[in-house]
Amino acid sequence: MLSNQLGRSLIGINKSCLSQRNSLRFITYLHSGDRVRGIKRDPTSYMINPYGLTYETVQKEKGLATSEFFSKIRNQLPLKKYNIAVDDNLLLQCFTHKSFAHGKVPYNEKLFIMGSHFLKVQASLYSIQNDNVKDKDFLINGLNFNTLGSNKSKQILSECNLAQLMESLALNKLIFWKKRNVNESNDFNGEPKIASSVLNSVVGAILLTNGVEKTTLFVTNFLLKNKKANI
Repeated sequence: MLSNQLGRSLIGINKSCLSQRNSLRFITYLHSGDRVRGIKRDPTSYMINPYGLTYETVQKEKGLATSEFFSKIRNQLPLKKYNIAVDDNLLLQCFTHKSFAHGKVPYNEKLFIMGSHFLKVQASLYSIQNDNVKDKDFLINGLNFNTLGSNKSKQILSECNLAQLMESLALNKLIFWKKRNVNESNDFNGEPKIASSVLNSVVGAILLTNGVEKTTLFVTNFLLKNKKANI
């Protein structure tokens, strides 16, 4: 008896709460200034990279032959020269760091892992094949394995060199990432590391979509032998 009465009372309370809740009006306020706790920010105010490029603008350019963003990437790297096809969605993901938009848009972390492993192998092969040795007795089948692990070998495709290449091509300005401290410089906030990760990600994307042969040609002829890369 008591349990039944208690159950009916709880049902009445729940109905009362629901009726009051349904009568409430929820107002969402979007603002574009400094972050205010508890207030939702207008997405257009933070979906922008440190150089003023908005994510929405690039989204609208996807699939367009007149796109400045995607055309510049394909021409500068250069993907067209090596007959490499990477669609706009994947390219945008390559150029998006996980710090951007709180990770709510596709970012390049997994592509970076794939590309970095491939670059390490290619740099090692290039190192043992292209090192002058005075004493030929140190060579094994014409290859100098003593270079592996050396500072020279590590610098071939180092973070610093890849970041410098991205900057020389002005591709660092196309990367979507977020500063930790807006009052400090891009270098202080880690732009070189992020720029390097983007190039690694592009290599990963090429490998996944175009195969080993085309990726090897791109890495060898563009990243390892191209004088413009200064590597």
